[in-house]
This record gives sequence, structure tokens and C-alpha cells, in this order.
Amino acid sequence: MYCLAFAEREHGSDLTAIETCGEIIGDQVVVTGMKSWVTGADGADAALVLCRTAPDELSCVLVPLPDEAVELRPIRVLSGESDLFELHFDGARAPLTNLCGERGDGLQVALRELSQVQSLDLEREFWDLVATARDYRRNRDPHVRQQLAWAYTQVRILPQLTVRNPELAKVLRSEYHRRLGEIALDVVDADGLLRPDGEAYHLSRWQHVFLASRADTIATRTTELQRGEIAEHLLGLPR
Repeated sequence: MYCLAFAEREHGSDLTAIETCGEIIGDQVVVTGMKSWVTGADGADAALVLCRTAPDELSCVLVPLPDEAVELRPIRVLSGESDLFELHFDGARAPLTNLCGERGDGLQVALRELSQVQSLDLEREFWDLVATARDYRRNRDPHVRQQLAWAYTQVRILPQLTVRNPELAKVLRSEYHRRLGEIALDVVDADGLLRPDGEAYHLSRWQHVFLASRADTIATRTTELQRGEIAEHLLGLPR
């Protein structure tokens, strides 16, 4: 089980500008730097780190976790959860054999990993929202029905598009999920404005979807950046 440690706080989605250093000393890679917005680092056996193995060379290396030279700092997000982390590497060591691919292939490895991040179980979540609409007696509301019909078309199209064009699917999937959160709060009406009873930052399921989905369009590279790549690489448009 490994987490993906690619992005850095100072560089956002621009992976080509990362500063984390992976100095090769003998048969080891010594990693120094900071990674941000890393999901699941507290339960991972290793971090796949994108680092500079030379000034003009990016490589990916698996750094074992936990490690005394790696500090995990939780990041609390809008939904109240702390499942994202900053990873601070202070001379963490990994064997040279832990390089993924060849030296200098890091950007390609990172982009391939990001494209393979598992998609949400969109259909199950959609039907749960339909059931919620029935519970709230909103299933006969023409506006709600129109919104749910739109969501259903996305749920049916996205799995097929993921196979044919994962880059485009990722953009549409993140925008779909953000919109679904808005539809969900519309369905539950006034209940979406009130925090349920409970300790700490307790949320209902659909409040959580609404808040957590705000990050979908910036997670694993921002939508704006990916639209630029789609324009260049798929449509052949000039930069």
C-alpha cells in the first residue's frame, strides 16, 4: 500500500516545478523536501515520491514508511476531515532499486499513476441520492427530477469515457461530483443548512459530499491545467 507524494505547496499542480531533492548516493536515494495534499499517508507502507535526481531530471522513488526521517502533518480540509497530509522528508533513504521506471521518467510515472486513481462509486452514490429524494418527498419535484436525470446520464457515460479517454473523464468526473453535491443539498433542502448533533465537526452524508467535492476539481492536478493539456495533446491546439 503506497500513497502518492507528488504535489508541493509552493507549486500547486505544476509538477515540473517541484523542488524535492532525491540525491543518489551509492546504491541509495536520499530524499529531502516537502510534499503536500498527500492522501492516506498515515496508513501507507511507502510513499511514491516525485523528486529531482538531477537539476533537469525528475524521477519517482518509493520511500518506505513510517520512517524517522519522514514527518507526517495532517491537513484539515473543508469537510472537517484530516485525511490529507504534508510529508516532510529530512534525508529519508530508499534503495536505488526503489526507483520506478528509469531515472528521468518521473513525470510520466506520476501522470500515469494519477490517471489510474480509482474513480468514485458513482452509480451507488447516485441511487442513494435518489432514495434520499424519495425520503424527502422531492422525487416528484420537476426541478429535482431534472437534476437527477442529468446526474444519471453522467453516471452512465463516465465509466465508458474513463476507458476511452481517462484525461477527459477525470475533468468531467470531478465537475460532475461537485455538481452532485449541490444537487444533494437542494434535495435535502433546509436540512442541508443545519449541522447534525454530534461531537466535533459532525456532518450529514450529503453535507460531507457537498464540502468534500469542492476539492475534486483541484485534486490530482487542477481542472484548468488538465483542460490546457487536453487542448494541446488531444485537440492539437497551440499553447
